[in-house]
Amino acid sequence: MYLWKNNNSTSLLCAGTDMRIRNWNLTKPTDSHFICRGPADTDTLTAVYQLKKIDGIEVTVEAYQERKHASSPPSALPNSTTTTNSTTTTEIKTTKSSTNIPPAHTDAVTGMQIVMGKEPHTPYLVTVSCDSVVKIWK
Repeated sequence: MYLWKNNNSTSLLCAGTDMRIRNWNLTKPTDSHFICRGPADTDTLTAVYQLKKIDGIEVTVEAYQERKHASSPPSALPNSTTTTNSTTTTEIKTTKSSTNIPPAHTDAVTGMQIVMGKEPHTPYLVTVSCDSVVKIWK
């Protein structure tokens, strides 16, 4: 997990055994989103986030939906807002054959860190996992 403050927003970046990397927006929870889907997820899988009270405590609930086509926008659940976020990834893997590396980690993500790039101070998310891959997300 990594707590990230940027542009008047606070997010909790996290990942785990489902191999999805999430940005939980703590300032506006309905703007939470996947940074990267898991390797078994299809391009039509989308997550929407909504606020819900459970035993008097407000929590953010993640719900999954399938779109008809990967290019179609995700449909919103009632009282929720979805945003489109684009993330690119670069990875370094020291193996003899790294030509077919999937965009997602293929095993549990075990660590992450934000690294600030040079001008204009671009933040990069670096993730590592049990698949022996280090990914750099822009």
